[in-house]
Amino acid sequence: MTIKSDNYLLKLVQISQSIIPRNLFGTKRYFVFCFARIAERQFFRTYLGASWIFIRVFFTFGTYAILFGVIFEGRDTRISYFDHLISGMLLWSVFIGGLSWGTRSFEILRNVRKKLFLPELTMVLAGVAAGAISIIPWTSLFLLYSFFASEISLELNLHLLFAAVLVIIFVISLTLVTSVLDAFGRDSRNFISLFSSWFLFTTPVLYEVKHVPEVLQWIVLMNPLTSILELFRHGLYGSIYGDSVFDIGIFTLILFICCFLFFTRFVVLLRNSL
Repeated sequence: MTIKSDNYLLKLVQISQSIIPRNLFGTKRYFVFCFARIAERQFFRTYLGASWIFIRVFFTFGTYAILFGVIFEGRDTRISYFDHLISGMLLWSVFIGGLSWGTRSFEILRNVRKKLFLPELTMVLAGVAAGAISIIPWTSLFLLYSFFASEISLELNLHLLFAAVLVIIFVISLTLVTSVLDAFGRDSRNFISLFSSWFLFTTPVLYEVKHVPEVLQWIVLMNPLTSILELFRHGLYGSIYGDSVFDIGIFTLILFICCFLFFTRFVVLLRNSL
């Protein structure tokens, strides 16, 4: 019985090694190195350096608050438009920043990769983390507004943590695909610039779903990021959440598995092109 069970275990290990290539993820030293390189690239040859993170955030918030705040403020909403906007941008900054810089991770680290072995998965995860650092000023702005200006009290619960985990898994899943495509050609980068604009306006970051005409609401509701964002707001303010937490969790998990298998399938070809 022991020999038979050992044979099954050995077979399982062989199958897993054929699906997941070796050296796909290294130690945390690789991650820190890749993170620093990609984060540095965001402010390469700039005089203001990392302060651009805060400049972009406050300029973006001011623009959206003025343009869309005039339209939506005072409508039938549970929370003020500024609460709605800041909470939405918290999640959006993680998504779009992580996707944009995670996609470019192989291109940014290409020259280093020729001299030093860097695990591919580490490069992608470091790119996502480096791109998502804009959440720091958004979080600062959110806390300042919540404690000093907002009339809505925070009702933090576990849905907030669950939504944060889901959006991280969601952006990593997409980046596993787009980073591979970007390594073979930069068309995916142009696609992301178009995709991000469409995704922003089909995700209730700047508006509430009920403000969309009923004939077009299905477009917003089909967006998986909509459910994650509404779950995030539910975790912050205790607002109504109509979707199934289980459904969006299962969808995100299946998406990650499919994208991860795609990544591992093409990682050998990817190594030859880097």
